[in-house]
Amino acid sequence: MELREFFSEDAIKLDLEGTSKDEILKELIGLLHLDDKSEAMLFKMLKRRENLGSTGIGRSIAIPHCRSLVVNKLRVAFGRKADGLDFKAIDEKPVRFFFLMRKADSQLTFDIELAKAQTEENPVYYVQYAHARICSVLRQAEQAGIDRAAILPAGLAALASPYENALLRLLADYPVIVDAAGRDLAPHVIPFYLKDLSAAFHSYYNAEHFLVKDPDLRLARLSLVAAIGQVLKSGLALLGVAAPEQM
Repeated sequence: MELREFFSEDAIKLDLEGTSKDEILKELIGLLHLDDKSEAMLFKMLKRRENLGSTGIGRSIAIPHCRSLVVNKLRVAFGRKADGLDFKAIDEKPVRFFFLMRKADSQLTFDIELAKAQTEENPVYYVQYAHARICSVLRQAEQAGIDRAAILPAGLAALASPYENALLRLLADYPVIVDAAGRDLAPHVIPFYLKDLSAAFHSYYNAEHFLVKDPDLRLARLSLVAAIGQVLKSGLALLGVAAPEQM
């Protein structure tokens, strides 16, 4: 199966005109030729996904995507904006190529082997492991003589990397996600959000050091990590899932 199987010629536009994220999303949706109600529903779902963190993956590419009740198969639209657009991509560079991907909701299949697996393919383990990693970082900080009471109130001005900016945006979205889950009777958005936050943290963990020499940067990074841990623990509690400190 190849991606081109899901394209049609009229779902490709090489001269996108939008000048904002919302305008680009609406322009891409228009390439799928839906009725007005379906277009509005799809736009709302794409916006909700963007609120979890930008789908700008870097290298001038964004892949806006969501599951949808208005289709019964995967559909893809492609657009190009020659001069680029600020899409809040992870590398903070303008996006020029947009792949809009829309997948139908499908029947839930419970995989008992996946549920038992201690790998990143098991989303529960993946989120719990992120929380355990955070607890390990904070224990190391405590062993290094850093008072935990000084971590959370630390200033964040020293945070400047793309990983940190992406994590800060995700943390800011948490109250919105919880509110949407209750308002729309959509509890599934919480585990999706926690998995996205965990993925962003694991990338950060693998890319940066936390106990650096610069005291301002050290405390800022530890404060960010502690805040991520609080959100993961809170989200898991809402789902009735334990947040282990060691794994």
